[in-house]
Amino acid sequence: MKINKYYLFVFISILQYLIVLLFYYKGYLEQYQNLYLIIIFFSVSFLIGIFIAKDNRQMQSTIDMIEQIVILKSKKSILFANKSFFKFFEVRNLKEFKKEYYSLNNTLVQNDDFLNLNFNMDIKKLVVYMNSLEKSQKIVKIKNRNNNSLIVDIKIDKIEQEEVCIIILSDITQLKLNTEKFMKKANIDSLTNIYSRQKFNELYEIELDRSARYLNPLTILFIDIDFFKIINDTHGHAVGDATLETFAKVVSENIREFDIFARWGGEEFILLLPQTNINDGYKLAEKIRTIISSYEFKDIKSLTCSIGVSSLIKGDNTQSLLKRADQGLYKAKKNGRNRTILEI
Repeated sequence: MKINKYYLFVFISILQYLIVLLFYYKGYLEQYQNLYLIIIFFSVSFLIGIFIAKDNRQMQSTIDMIEQIVILKSKKSILFANKSFFKFFEVRNLKEFKKEYYSLNNTLVQNDDFLNLNFNMDIKKLVVYMNSLEKSQKIVKIKNRNNNSLIVDIKIDKIEQEEVCIIILSDITQLKLNTEKFMKKANIDSLTNIYSRQKFNELYEIELDRSARYLNPLTILFIDIDFFKIINDTHGHAVGDATLETFAKVVSENIREFDIFARWGGEEFILLLPQTNINDGYKLAEKIRTIISSYEFKDIKSLTCSIGVSSLIKGDNTQSLLKRADQGLYKAKKNGRNRTILEI
């Protein structure tokens, strides 16, 4: 952004100086004895204008070197922005920005995952609000007219004795994507694309606490693929992996969206059923077992599974409920496999 008002000031100072000299040579100012003081005054104004313009050019150049988007803003309008601002929003100046976007608010992507701000609120209130937030909450998503977006960390500070604030937007898009990728890796089993054991334990604790507090039914299913070791030994690990993928896919297609299905380890899976009593849990377990036994898997043709079922009772904790379901699974395998056993 060019700070044209300072160049204008310099130009006016020069013009004033020339007019005074012209009047002097024409004899119009002979009656004034303080001409010398007048000339000195305009000369000083001229020099000040030069220094101000120079300082602001230096300031502009310095701020333009900053990679972050920098904005100086009053309550109603943007007063100043750096090169990164104009580059991202694809405009040449603030006038063009206002014409294209009208307000800084219109650049925000409204999403529950990001902070929703009103940049037009009172400057003092805006700064107080921002200071009340945790660092992890100070993240917004902005977009330009071509729908290119950035996820940015936002910092807002008030300039002392002025109704003006400075806004700094730091691009954390790649960092956010890397974090999400890492979280997905930690939360999702890479082979079957269902929840990992770690994520299941996290969600299980939340659901058990909620169900115990509000006296809601909660049922858990431990599922084990029968004779899986033979599949690996006979057909190889590639077929074994493909079988696990297909198994997880078939089960996922036959449960509710809010049921929590995870790979417990190896060929063992676990399914948490919120708002489900033991009878309905047993019915679903039998449905899954029947579907699996009749499904034609590639290379191995047929497959069966064993399931242990248990439901939340008074006094249960995370370990006691899991232990009963595991005991049910153990009995199902001991009694011939391809069956469902309730453990109350």
